[in-house]
Amino acid sequence: MTRINQATKLLLAVPAALAIASCSATEDTTADTAANTGGMAPTVTASIGGDGAETVTQERPQEKTVTETVAQPPAGEAAPPAAAAPEGDNCANLPSDPRKQYATGTAPGRMPADDGSDYNYWIEDIDNQYDPCAPLSWITFKGSLGDENGPQGLAGSIADGLALYVDGEPASEVKLFGQIDQITPLENGGATVAWSERGQFTADGFVNHYSADIRPANGGIEAVSGDTEKFYENWHYPVGYLLGTYD
Repeated sequence: MTRINQATKLLLAVPAALAIASCSATEDTTADTAANTGGMAPTVTASIGGDGAETVTQERPQEKTVTETVAQPPAGEAAPPAAAAPEGDNCANLPSDPRKQYATGTAPGRMPADDGSDYNYWIEDIDNQYDPCAPLSWITFKGSLGDENGPQGLAGSIADGLALYVDGEPASEVKLFGQIDQITPLENGGATVAWSERGQFTADGFVNHYSADIRPANGGIEAVSGDTEKFYENWHYPVGYLLGTYD
């Protein structure tokens, strides 16, 4: 009887051992297959034989690794600079930019008279308020008269020059004033020009003071208030000095 019981237990243990071995082999094969495939790993199935056999099915998701590559400029090569914003459509574009041609604080040379005479205006200093997009802008010059060889060097030859621009375009050649004291922009797009002229004698210095409000009009300049007649005496003087540098 004892031998029969031992034999029975042995017969029952053999199928269970075979089922466990089959399950282990199936899992090893599945793991190897999943390692060689992308995406979803194959289905893992474990079977246990005998009465009340049970089948367990499980899908193992395979994680995907995404690598993002960002292009970098070659070593030693700088990234290109951002493009400068263009100026508006209503801005002037002169062949020679006055902001560079007459930079503030420079003395670029002389301006010949526009009447063909031997007079020249020699620039000694510049205050540049030119704006290619403004209704009215200006450049003021400090200097003196002379010939093509140089300034006269006399007190009576000293004068300030004024260039006015309407919508970025020159309203005239440079016109001379005794001494330009100040130009103040106005909210209406015009400006107030304050200047001084000599007294009866050169030795008196610039003792006569004037002021006029001006504004752009039909591509030119209109004096609307203040010492308008005195302004026109200078602005409409028949001789001007050519905008440009000649040395």
